[in-house]
This record gives sequence, C-alpha cells and structure tokens, in this order.
Amino acid sequence: MILVLMPSMVLTAEKVEERKEKKTKPRELYEISKEAKDEVGIQPYYEGNMEPTGVNCVSYLKQGSPNHKLMKKLAAVTKEEDEELFDLHLPMAGAFGWLGSETPFGFKETEEIHMVKRVYANVLWDSVDEDKGNPKNTSHLDPEPTIYKGIPGKPWKEKVVRRWLLENGYPTLNYRLHGYNSAKNPFPWDKYFGKSNRGGVGLLIADIGKEWDFEPQFRMARYIRPYMDRLSKEKNIHFTVLEKSAATLTIRQGMKVGLNKSLDLEFVLMENAGKSDEAVDNYRHGNPKKYRLTNLADEAHVKQWFEDYWAGKLPTYWASLEEGQKKKKVKRNGNHHLSSWNFEEFVYNTDQNSGVLVAFFNDDPKHECEHCVRGREVWDSLAKEMELKKKEFKHMILASLDQSANEHGETLVPGKMAGPMVVWYPPSKTGEQRRKSKQIMHSWSTPPSAFEKDVILEKIRDLVEQLNDEREEL
Repeated sequence: MILVLMPSMVLTAEKVEERKEKKTKPRELYEISKEAKDEVGIQPYYEGNMEPTGVNCVSYLKQGSPNHKLMKKLAAVTKEEDEELFDLHLPMAGAFGWLGSETPFGFKETEEIHMVKRVYANVLWDSVDEDKGNPKNTSHLDPEPTIYKGIPGKPWKEKVVRRWLLENGYPTLNYRLHGYNSAKNPFPWDKYFGKSNRGGVGLLIADIGKEWDFEPQFRMARYIRPYMDRLSKEKNIHFTVLEKSAATLTIRQGMKVGLNKSLDLEFVLMENAGKSDEAVDNYRHGNPKKYRLTNLADEAHVKQWFEDYWAGKLPTYWASLEEGQKKKKVKRNGNHHLSSWNFEEFVYNTDQNSGVLVAFFNDDPKHECEHCVRGREVWDSLAKEMELKKKEFKHMILASLDQSANEHGETLVPGKMAGPMVVWYPPSKTGEQRRKSKQIMHSWSTPPSAFEKDVILEKIRDLVEQLNDEREEL
C-alpha cells in the first residue's frame, strides 16, 4: 500500500515563457489515521511523495487540535494567499495519535513537526568516507529529520511555523530520481527560483541520460560534497541536480546554462536566486553573483575554485546562448561580435590608444526591439565602410553584442529597448579608467529612427577629431 498525496505538488515553470494554467486539485493536508501506524507505517507515504522535491513534512497531531487546524491551513495555501509558501512545493501530512507516551492516565499525545529529507546512496557515501579516511557517516546527507516542537502546552504560532517551513523545506542536495510508479517528475523550478527561496542555488548540471542514470549525479555530488555544508550554512545555498534533457531545455535556455554539449558535468553557483519582491531591474543583465565550475574531475582545481569564491576572487559567470559559437571568428561583417565570455576583456583590455564603440541589440524578436533588425543592418554597413577607411578610423573599434542571447555587466544599457543603443569606451591607459569614462550615446539612437549610417558616421568623425585634439594637448 502506497500513501500518495494526490494534489499535484509541482508545476513546471519556465523563466522566459508565459506559464499555461493547469487544472490541479487544491492542495491539502494528507491525513493519516492512528490505525495506519501499525498497518503500513509512514515509510510508504515517504516513498510515494518524496519526488521531485526530496523532502516531506509530517506533523504528528492531536486530531481537531489548534495545531491540526493550523497545519491544514498552511498545507492548503494558494499562490494568491501566500506565494512564498506555495512555491516551496512541500508535501504535507498529518498523523494522528502516532507520537506520545503512556502515562498513569492513558496515552498522552505529543505534537511535533518532522521535516524528513531523502536519505539515499549512504552506502556510496560510506565508500567515499572510507577512501578519504573520514569518520564514518561524515558525508551522509540529511540522515535525521529536522524537528519543530514549539513551546510545550501552547499552540504553535502561524508566523513561527511558516518561517520554520521555509527555512527547513529543502534537502541538502536534491537528486533527480524516479518518483511513484517510475514517474519522471518535472524539475521543481519554483522551489529553487521562486519566492520561497530566500537564498541561492547550487546547480549540478549533468547529462544523466533518458533513464536518469544516478552515476553521473553521484560523481558530481562527490566532487562538491566537501563544500556543501559551509555554503548551506553561511550563504543559504540549496543544491539540486538539473538534468540535461529535452524536458529542461526551455528552463536551461531561459537561464542560459547547461547548453554546452561538450560538457557532461558543470556546476553553477548562484546567490540570490529566488524572485525578489522588488520590480525587475531593467538595467541588470544577469545575476552578478553567479559563478561556474567546469573542471570538476580535478580535485585541486575544485578546491582552489571554492577558495577563490570565499576570497571574492571569482569572476562573474555571464551566461550565453551562443556558447556553442566560441570557435567562430570574433570579427564578422566588419565589426567585432562580442558575447558574454569576451565582452569585458575586449572593451576594457583592448588597445589603450583606441576607443571602442559597442552597439547593443536585442536580436530575438520575442524581446520586441522594433528597430533592432534595421539597426543591425545599419551598424554592419557602417563597420564595412570604416574598414575601407582604416587610416581615418585607425583608433576606432566597432563591436556589437546581442543581449537577448548574452548576459553582461553593462548597467548603462536597459534590458528593454525600442532600438539599438551605443556605449563609447574611450582610449584609456587602464581598464578602470575606461570604466569611469564610458558613456552611453543617447543622441545616436533617440529616437530609434535616427539610427542612420551617415548620421552616425559624422558623429564618429567628431569623436575622432576630439581624440586628436586631446592628443595634441598632451
């Protein structure tokens, strides 16, 4: 007998696409009678409801008590009532008459909440500990439930219990395992990137095949395990496997991660991964506190990577949909085609005697940049003409970046644009000087219809004349 929590606990969420409403049963507290304790126990309930979140909440309650009513309320929240708790996607059950002790006056029930997380692969973790000479059980994940008891004799407070659920409703590491009846449940997107997550995410991105092979998941977990506890405690990082599959392609494209087919394993660490209550920043082009590790098989490299993370030395991982094009020539159509991985190096560390003009586009039609298609034609044509006049423009470098496909750290450029926008990075002795002196050329594309080759060419000539005057003064 398998006790299965029937209301759907996970909805597929996509970061960049509008979600389609699905008809699901309302959530509710799954209630387990006292008789079930002797008949089947609690383990079948866990087995039926542990996937895909890797965690279950079981309240041991007195039937009809204030705490019973509270847990029924919390288990049945809707997205409109409490988006944080809803996004947690936490299966919740109430067991009546299961916990307590015999007294001279009969059985005295005890009320507690147990957060039980998936216990899996302990034999493999024992082997890891033995190989490394660690004390037994060092690497086990979540071996014991986390328990909330409240103040004896007093009803639980809703705010306190709610906060406890949000703080403890994640496993240390969420594997991707088959659920009840071998179901392949969707990746729990909202749990990790919705409002319930007040911390960050450690994504173990792996190719686990069509049958969800556990070997690559464990191999990757083994590389990261020595660093999980500190990250969980100090940075509130929640770790989860994200499989490379057709089912997660939209998610991975939306985040621009896990798209490099040459990598079987990669680790992406994101701080502040959940949705903010604040309005989306139109000048933020990716999470600046996102970092990537690819060479996981090299233990010394992994160790150094985490040391650099704690020392604040890691560069931001600006993700890109164009990662598969790294081998293509940077210079195309007369101008330099920049992507996430080479943007900052190019604009801040190029020839100190040359200035760089970068045009930012949103080439993807879904980003609704009305004038970007024509603007790209103008920019390419301009670059070709300047190539023919190299002597006149020898200290001018033209480049472009499609920000609909590439994250970047340039905060002068808005995410939503009606047309292309150009940023001028003047000649400078150091990258830091160039950062301080850069400026956005508003007049070049205001209104967007003013973005014309001949007009821009004259403005570039003005820049050249200005630079020549400055050199003569020096």
